[in-house]
Amino acid sequence: MKKMYLKCFSLLLLCFLTITAFAQKNITGTVKDASGNPIPGVSVLEKGTQNGTSTNAEGKFTLTVKEGARLVIKSIGLVTQEVAASSGQSIVMVDDTESLSEVIVTGFGVKKEVKRLSYSATAVSGNELSQANNANVVNSLQGKVAGVMINQGASGPTSSSRIRIRGNSSLSSNTQPLIVYDGILMEPGTSGADSWGDAADFGNIMKNINSDDIESISVLKGAAASALYGSKAAGGVLLITSKKGKTTKGLGVTVSQTSSFDKAYRFVDLQNQYGGGISPVFAKDANGVDVVDQSAGYYVGGYSFGPKLDGRMVKDLDGVMRPWVANNPLDYFNTGKFINTNVSVEGANENTTYRLAYTNLDNSSVQPGNSLKRDAFALRVTKEISKSISIDASVNYTMSNSLNPARQGSANNPLFAFTYYKPRNVDLNTYINNNINPVSGGALGSTDRNRYDPYGIGSFAYGLQNDNRTEKENNLLANIDVNIKILPWLSALVRTNTNFYNIAYERKNRGAGIAFAGGDYEISQNTNKSYRVQGLLNATKELSGDFELNASLGAETYQKNLGSSAFYNRSNTNGGLKIPDVYSISNSINPASTTAYPNLGERTDAVYLYGDITWKNMLTLNFTGRNDWSSALTYRDGHGNYSYFYPSVGLSWIFTELPVFQNNSILSFGKLRGSYSYTGLSARPQLTNTDGYYRLQDGTFSNANGGNQSVYGFSDNILRNNNLKNELTKEFEIGTNLGFFKNRLNFDVAYYKKNSYNQILSFSLPQESGVSSQSLNAGNIQNQGIEVLVTGKPIESRDFNWNASVTFTRNRNKILELAPGVQNYDLDLAFGNDITSVARVGEQYGSLITGYGYSYYQKKDASGNPIASPSNGKKVLGNTGYGTTGGYYTFVRSQDYDGTRKNLGTMMENYLASTRQDLTYKNFSLGFQIDAKIGGLMASGTHQYGSANGSFSNSLFGRDEASGG
Repeated sequence: MKKMYLKCFSLLLLCFLTITAFAQKNITGTVKDASGNPIPGVSVLEKGTQNGTSTNAEGKFTLTVKEGARLVIKSIGLVTQEVAASSGQSIVMVDDTESLSEVIVTGFGVKKEVKRLSYSATAVSGNELSQANNANVVNSLQGKVAGVMINQGASGPTSSSRIRIRGNSSLSSNTQPLIVYDGILMEPGTSGADSWGDAADFGNIMKNINSDDIESISVLKGAAASALYGSKAAGGVLLITSKKGKTTKGLGVTVSQTSSFDKAYRFVDLQNQYGGGISPVFAKDANGVDVVDQSAGYYVGGYSFGPKLDGRMVKDLDGVMRPWVANNPLDYFNTGKFINTNVSVEGANENTTYRLAYTNLDNSSVQPGNSLKRDAFALRVTKEISKSISIDASVNYTMSNSLNPARQGSANNPLFAFTYYKPRNVDLNTYINNNINPVSGGALGSTDRNRYDPYGIGSFAYGLQNDNRTEKENNLLANIDVNIKILPWLSALVRTNTNFYNIAYERKNRGAGIAFAGGDYEISQNTNKSYRVQGLLNATKELSGDFELNASLGAETYQKNLGSSAFYNRSNTNGGLKIPDVYSISNSINPASTTAYPNLGERTDAVYLYGDITWKNMLTLNFTGRNDWSSALTYRDGHGNYSYFYPSVGLSWIFTELPVFQNNSILSFGKLRGSYSYTGLSARPQLTNTDGYYRLQDGTFSNANGGNQSVYGFSDNILRNNNLKNELTKEFEIGTNLGFFKNRLNFDVAYYKKNSYNQILSFSLPQESGVSSQSLNAGNIQNQGIEVLVTGKPIESRDFNWNASVTFTRNRNKILELAPGVQNYDLDLAFGNDITSVARVGEQYGSLITGYGYSYYQKKDASGNPIASPSNGKKVLGNTGYGTTGGYYTFVRSQDYDGTRKNLGTMMENYLASTRQDLTYKNFSLGFQIDAKIGGLMASGTHQYGSANGSFSNSLFGRDEASGG
């Protein structure tokens, strides 16, 4: 009987399984766009179940479903469709024009719909970047993103640019955002010199990024967006996504070349009415010939308060007859060129995409002898190994060769050199083109300089033409992602990448002395290496009909310059070269100098959780939480505040999903958003392990018993701080996105307020303490402002389209607090210490303080009290203790008159604004962009000295009766 029951049960089970098998079926299909192109990555889900798949590179899918099932087809930025499940069907997807469905890459390369974000983020396409024709991709962002200011370098195409997002959140010298290229962390920094320095700005790692290989850049401005990247993201994040292969018929080969040419069209505002000297009339020689005043010479005076420039022939300081006319400094500059050639090969099949590209850039600036040549190779491959495992690998290798960037400071900067006590009548071309001394060799002024080079122009030109500086760089960026599909709603990502960066510098400086004596030779190598390993567990699940969850849990380790693989070494000659023009370290007259040391290393470990929960496609809660462990805040004995947590939370509400707004012909989309977040900044690498340790110093002294006594003290005369913490930034942001007329007119408006605390600053200590400074956590810096982005499509038709955008930014950067008892903190100097940029409590960031301003008269009684006088408030003239032009009275500086230093105002702008207009007609396009920076002061040594010596037009007033004198 039991056997019979068992047989019956087995028969029933077999029938059930057979019926079930017949009740399911395999279906196939293809998903395309309106133009018939396949769309990869589209979600295909059996309605009411978790059974689903996604389309491959050719837009195809295969799925086993129940009989009578319906399919839900959806993808970000496209209208979701529901169709009956049948085999061989072709599904056409259309753009979602009824809601703001722009897609942007956010944290860790995850694509999100802008409409679900609770913070401000902006994407810029690779096409927009490449149209800018700029070797530095950072400069291409100028004016395209509200709240972002790009201060471009002034040394030519290699120059580093300073990116400032929502003001300065730190008083440190580097407030750059973190750059993330395909998951690879890059910290650009800035280079160059101050206003007196002779250093050339060879730029940073960003000049090795090729815009032809970029798909898009996402700018994460607020802390809510960047908090996920932890202690490196206080200044914001730029997420760069590279291009990958696309499906084409056959092999896709693209060849493009872009050429543009630059011309120096305007110089500083010089006067062209008066020549060299301090007398309005010419003196004459024994033959009655007009001669140039000796005070026109660079080594004597260099003034331009002489006779009017009327074209007459005069005897110049070198005895040559020349016309008395003004020079044109623009004649010195060349025509710059930008020639960029790109070749790419790409393709895709059912489970593989690939793109291989090579780009050659030849970019020379208007500065003679300055150029950048770059070769960039890029490879990206994606591969579906199985239904559950896929890989995404990319390699970028760049070789660049930079030559002679313009000197940013000192008399070797052409703008400064042509105005620093160089009278307006100097024949620039003659001295520039004949800059070698005809008798003794070397620079034109190597002997008898008042005869051969009376204006100093020849020696300046000799230095630029014979002091050649070259920097060759090799940069490797490599990343591999392994994606594992565990369940239909659960996946994992394992990512590992590296950034290798090597710089080889060489300087060949020809001797400027007699017979080319002197000169020097220098070589250096600088290598930096970083590695990052990351693991993520990602969940995307519909919790019910109304709720959808996206969440990720992950961890990573980032290591930079650990071990002995990252180093810096430098060798240079001393005392000149034994044999002129032989550039070798062994050719040094005195023993050569060599410096070598490992680059400072650091390690950051982190765990994090982030994601969002959406209710009825209307209300989205975003959240992130990250904890870092930083070696930079770990002391030698193991203690330290090296662990810190950064959370963020935000909410977005798409109110146009309410029934009352449905089918509204005016308001197409409306969203309110708000967020509150923490982020911050760690200390510089090894700060806690190098500064302020009590140790044996070099040297000894004689003690009271006449013996040698060892000297102990703090390293670098710094008092160590045993309790340094990470810098912390708290930010609150609210905003709205509005779309009108089927999103042909869109507004993105944000208000933010962020405060940065615990700045790691070095403060001076009294000399009698035996130390010079100590690092402290101090300060409260506030940035608050508004950002507005308006985009529109005034004309939209089949053949002609007009797209327009306008950005506006207002930020106020205020110093609320420094350390107890400290009211000022010096940030930078301008031309010596004539002007100081300071952070002053209660004032805007970057107040410019100087004692070189005008002094104004105030009459006082015998007791020193101010009294009335008709002269009060007038500028003071006098003969200063350091000499004046020709012994005449001059304006007296305030610090020389009454010891005061004046606050001229802030260097920060009042507003930023830009507009971009793009017009297309069939296959032709025309675009232009206008940027504006309104307000803010700039200290200029060129203007200071050009005004004082009479070269600038502002010195014309009062010279004669016609000029108001």
